Amino acid sequence: MNIAPISTSAAAAAQSIQAKEPAAVQIAAVAAERRNVTDTVEITPSRASRAAQRNNTVQTVNMQAQMMRRMAERIIKEQYSKGNHLFMLFYGNKALQLDPSLRPESFIPDYVPQEQHEAVVSAVDYYSPAQTGQRILGVAEDVAGGADALRQQPALAGVFQNAVGAAFLNVQNEAGGNLPELVQQTFEVTMRSFDALAKVPSEG
Repeated sequence: MNIAPISTSAAAAAQSIQAKEPAAVQIAAVAAERRNVTDTVEITPSRASRAAQRNNTVQTVNMQAQMMRRMAERIIKEQYSKGNHLFMLFYGNKALQLDPSLRPESFIPDYVPQEQHEAVVSAVDYYSPAQTGQRILGVAEDVAGGADALRQQPALAGVFQNAVGAAFLNVQNEAGGNLPELVQQTFEVTMRSFDALAKVPSEG
């Protein structure tokens, strides 16, 4: 799993974000009240102020990426510890090759009361690769400031993708180098979602 350093990715994202910002700051000066005239003056920021702004942006993106990694790790560890146990409990060896057509309704033991079946099905679905990946993506959207904010900044989506990849890698290392099929499929589903966001829209 090839993961780029978050700080390097953050710098690249910051440059991409800043490239879309205007190069000048507009300051409006209001003339005499009787004339009610507004003059607009363009003031080009100094090199020092641009550098400071760039550093602040890099630091912000880096902090967001670190937050993304920590929160993704929490979700992955929960799926690894609770979700995988639940899937193995219901599906047994079939969980090693997850099949979307397998439904937990068919595997609920007879001793589970009928009124609890819906709760059991919801619990199993909660830890599925699709829903777990969607929760990770939801965190990315929240950290970015909304779904639209993330879609409009492919470079930032790429930074978050690296952070999530690092989270999976950390959990894998803690697990002794191996992740169950459930978590591996979640990784693939999540990476595909970020791949779509990290693509720069074609112009025209």
